[in-house]
Amino acid sequence: MSKAGEWRLCKDVWISQKAVLPGVWRRRDGGCLVKCCLIDARTGRRKEIFKSLPEADPATALKWLNEEKARIRGGSTPAEVPKTRFCEFAASLFERKVKLGEIRSAAGRNKWVHVLKHLIEGTTGKKSK
Repeated sequence: MSKAGEWRLCKDVWISQKAVLPGVWRRRDGGCLVKCCLIDARTGRRKEIFKSLPEADPATALKWLNEEKARIRGGSTPAEVPKTRFCEFAASLFERKVKLGEIRSAAGRNKWVHVLKHLIEGTTGKKSK
């Protein structure tokens, strides 16, 4: 039987009062909880790591925490999203508005075509010198 003061509530998870290993706490329901704060290399802001690992033992939880710290400190960048050129975006926006019925009249379609033609015509999407 556990003592009344042995556990504390932390973000809806009951954990032990003292850390088993640095950054690792035992959960009352079994498993471990890992938490720490560090500076994100990409943003320069403070980042909190807080994860409940219900099936992990303390050594596994510490290993996971160290890997996560290394990933954040290393500044790994997410996969780069391909950039859409303005002319492609404008054309797809016009098509979507016509399809959804936001542009209903022929006059509205003509106005959009005229504006897009004058905005896009002659541009290559590259910065001019």
